[in-house]
Amino acid sequence: MNKSCYRLLVYLIIINSFISITNKFYPGFLQIGKILGGLLLINIAIIFKETLKIKDIFFCIFLGIFSGLAILHSVEHSITIEHLMFFISTTSLIWKLCESNVRINLKQVLSNKIKLLNRYVFFIVGLLLIGLIMPSCYKYINGDNLYYGFAESGHKLAGNICFVTALTIFIYQKRKFQLYQVCILGILFMILLMTGSRTYCIPEIILLFVYYKFNIGKLRTKWIITPIILVATVYLIINSNVLERFISMGNNTYVSSNFWEAVSSGRLIWWKIDIQEFAKLSIIEQILGKGFAFVYQINEQFYGLKIGAHNDFLNILLSVGWIGLIGYILIILNLFFKFGRQLFFKNDKSIIMKLSLIAVYILWNANINGFYGAQQYLFSFIILILIFDKN
Repeated sequence: MNKSCYRLLVYLIIINSFISITNKFYPGFLQIGKILGGLLLINIAIIFKETLKIKDIFFCIFLGIFSGLAILHSVEHSITIEHLMFFISTTSLIWKLCESNVRINLKQVLSNKIKLLNRYVFFIVGLLLIGLIMPSCYKYINGDNLYYGFAESGHKLAGNICFVTALTIFIYQKRKFQLYQVCILGILFMILLMTGSRTYCIPEIILLFVYYKFNIGKLRTKWIITPIILVATVYLIINSNVLERFISMGNNTYVSSNFWEAVSSGRLIWWKIDIQEFAKLSIIEQILGKGFAFVYQINEQFYGLKIGAHNDFLNILLSVGWIGLIGYILIILNLFFKFGRQLFFKNDKSIIMKLSLIAVYILWNANINGFYGAQQYLFSFIILILIFDKN
């Protein structure tokens, strides 16, 4: 099979991450992210063409129905197009990750580009370290001095750090343990904590656990290394912007006088609003949805901020109804069960651990912030699947 489409996918993923991390260097009118998103969709379409199966036709029919419903109810076309691009690229890649031959080809291409990937990791770590001494790379929010680096926001940088971390673990997974590996991963973790992003803290810890399990857990000296790593991790978290932000948001009465509503940055408030407004819709509207702009409209009307649900399942339910939500859930379950079955037939002794981490990795972000709209986080998930795959 021609591997050029897989090589292009790897290049697009790396370029996408690089552009996102260095966002401040480019004028906004260039819309580089959207251009790369379009190229990614074309590349995914080529992979589908090369690996087309009957089941893929049913998947494409679902995407057609999903897109048709979203466009039918479209009020603000920019919002609709953005969500559709993210949803189609994310679900298409998840769908194809179920196929072992796709994973094998992608893993071979990545393995052949190890030197390039290693240089990229060192370059990004160096760039982030340079940013630490630049005042323009910080932003003061709610009493916290958060590190954005050269990215658009702390969340964007944190999602990219998850990707770079996953890439680093992929590079080191078959290499002999060396101290500099822990240093690189430690720097990435430290910088993620400085962004104040609580959402991405859990996935990053999952990735670091995977590295520990497969690279340090088998060492005879692990009893010496493990306590040092644990103490360093706890120290970083206790003295981090993430913990400070957790405390400061919990006491932020501007968001809510209720601690949990405040600490969720208002999510619990607008989730309640979104569910109540969905319940008021007719049965037909609940089945077909009201379009992607609907969530933004009701949150602006009843909460005062024009924002999405920060929850994939609520976002899709209100936008494309039960049809969209059930389809999205089935796509995730398809990956979970098919990959799990493949691990089972390979007698993988870590199958329960791997499937548990995969479930948390998807569902945590899908529920707290959004999975299908976080492209660099999606890329980190793809790398995690490849790390877990024994092929």
